Amino acid sequence: MTIRAVCRIDELEPGEAVRLDADPPIAVFNVDGRYFATDDTCTHEKFSLADGFVDGDVVECPLHMARFCISTGAALCLPATRALRTYRVLVEDGTVMVDTAPVLDQVASDDR
Repeated sequence: MTIRAVCRIDELEPGEAVRLDADPPIAVFNVDGRYFATDDTCTHEKFSLADGFVDGDVVECPLHMARFCISTGAALCLPATRALRTYRVLVEDGTVMVDTAPVLDQVASDDR
């Protein structure tokens, strides 16, 4: 388990996302004051989801409009067919932190 600080809670407004440079990169989202983390790279084609459009609990990749559920990582529409991995988020003393070990390797699970 590797915990990485991402930002202060006042630096990530609701409906926004920030990219954590990790291997693989991780996108951290503020969904109405709740924080979630997924793979940052769209499973359809390599593009940053932190640069995507957030609407509630959904992020849309700006490249080809694939949409994903932010809280579960599920692919919601074509052209994406594989889910994103999700990561555990902690908020401690006003700092948003991410455990860089995936909660569930959903991408690998979807390939079975």
